[in-house]
Amino acid sequence: MAQIPLNPDLPSSYQVPGVYVYSSKAGLASSASNRRVLLLGYKTSAGTAQAGSIKRILSEDDVVRWAGKGSPLHRMYRDFTAQPESAAGEVYAMLLNAPSGTAQTRKIKVLELPTGAVLGSTGTGAIAPGFWTLWICGKRFDCQVANGDTYATIAANMLAQIVAGQDELPCTAAVASETITLTARIAALSSADMPVVSQFSTEAMGLAASCGTLTYATAASGPGATSLTVSTLTASASIVAGPVNDVNTAMIVAINNTAAFSVRAAQPSTPGAVATLICNDGCEINWIATSITSGIATTLAVDVGANGSGLPSSATPSLATVLSTLSSEDPWGCIVTDLGGAGSYVTAAGLTQTGSLTDYSVLGSLSSWIELRGNGLNCASQRLLIADSRSLSLAGAVPVGTSPLLTASPRYFVETIPGSPCQAVASAARCAALVVGHADYPAFNFAGSQLRTDGRVPYLAPRRELRLSDSDCNAAMLSYFLTPLRVGSSGNVEIVSGRTTAKPSASIDFRYSFWSVMLSDDYMRDDLRANLSQVIAGKTLKTNAPARTANAINPESIKTAVASRMEFYDSQDIFDGSDDMIPAIATSVTVLPQRIDVKAPKRFAIPAEQVSVFTALQA
Repeated sequence: MAQIPLNPDLPSSYQVPGVYVYSSKAGLASSASNRRVLLLGYKTSAGTAQAGSIKRILSEDDVVRWAGKGSPLHRMYRDFTAQPESAAGEVYAMLLNAPSGTAQTRKIKVLELPTGAVLGSTGTGAIAPGFWTLWICGKRFDCQVANGDTYATIAANMLAQIVAGQDELPCTAAVASETITLTARIAALSSADMPVVSQFSTEAMGLAASCGTLTYATAASGPGATSLTVSTLTASASIVAGPVNDVNTAMIVAINNTAAFSVRAAQPSTPGAVATLICNDGCEINWIATSITSGIATTLAVDVGANGSGLPSSATPSLATVLSTLSSEDPWGCIVTDLGGAGSYVTAAGLTQTGSLTDYSVLGSLSSWIELRGNGLNCASQRLLIADSRSLSLAGAVPVGTSPLLTASPRYFVETIPGSPCQAVASAARCAALVVGHADYPAFNFAGSQLRTDGRVPYLAPRRELRLSDSDCNAAMLSYFLTPLRVGSSGNVEIVSGRTTAKPSASIDFRYSFWSVMLSDDYMRDDLRANLSQVIAGKTLKTNAPARTANAINPESIKTAVASRMEFYDSQDIFDGSDDMIPAIATSVTVLPQRIDVKAPKRFAIPAEQVSVFTALQA
């Protein structure tokens, strides 16, 4: 008789009655699916709920009362419920206090439209009527501009529009002279995700918007390089020894020659040390970072607003305490959070930081907790969904930058949508709604599923120049273990292929790359636990003779029950055949006299994503 593989998470020293299923991810030579969704995020000081508490959300009013208007939890709930499939979900919130950090700020200054790379110096306001439009985290604000309106008047009028609709924003707004400043409601690293898009209806207005300045303070003593990253693209300039105005001019030329860049740069007609960053119409301003080669004796000061900082580990209660609280609850099928999102910043000196800072520590804590809860003893079928709007390569660093590696498990769905004009978590929340919406059929093929909105909640697509190409999507899946999102022919953002972060290996079959296989696997585990619990409830175990009454079972009874469920999975197209696998079911009493050990094969249906056709011309 072949040896029965044992549940490695269930030691003989653990003897609490129950059914414990270890789900191997390696390949082989009822509706128990979880519809519970957990939104994990910060509350504002206006939220009345106690931090560290779990709340069932039945309406937007609930989350506003408990977490505060414009809080991350408020926005996640709005994005989740904007997806039609969300109606199938049961939504909860775990509320955290914001850490003692720094709130992200973003500046928008109204000024004269530059002529090429030369700043205007004589204008005082609009020279023709029109409209100024701002999109803040996807929400649109329109301001009518009259001929002769001063820059300060235009900024004040736009502020009035923002204030009237800012309850749904993750930030508040204020104005000083011609400059609007947006300040995140939460002082934390995750607040750094604050995309802004500016557009004037016509150049005839003579207006532009600036997101800040770069200032090179001293001359360069030798060769080197400097760069500016905005959104997903980087402009880089080579530096040679020379005066500061030469360094600045070289950077301005590099910025203005970088295709599809979110900003252009200008300076006074007499070159100096300061480059003013001008928002290109219709381009997102987000994830701003700079770099400069050390040792060339020049310094760079960046004035684009304060950079969000602060981790939930410094909050009260801490993330560790929160996770301990969550461990006593039933599992959530999907967990959505922005706490593991990326934040881009410039160091105090502005010299060394290039690209971004990702809160890998939070992701590491979450993944350790999810894996422990999801083992063969605890059997909590949970998935974490996050999203990233930075460049594909930076997003791709997330699964391999976390400890433990997200690539070691299929329980993580990380979506990539470079250059999104909405916060990245908006995509993750919609993907979670899709997952719970198809809980009755976990083998659902998510390829081509559209991320939608109900009209209340904006969800904008990235501009055309930043959208993922076919080769980008292929790299996202095969090299970075991400779920790529792109704009389909309908104009809506859609899932290219629902992919987990699992990296195929000897211990992880390639089929676990698909959301549907992980979801089907969890479905099987939850279903077996529910059904087999009923089979053994109140029963006596006989190992040496058949069960002769309804009071007893034997190992064969369990084999029969498992075979019945496998036939059911096959009938529902969750399994890819059961007839040839049922004979391979094996049972024994090996470790403990009261424990029946079971070996059950599995073979899940996988998404149909490609058809390859070869045609040949016939004579």
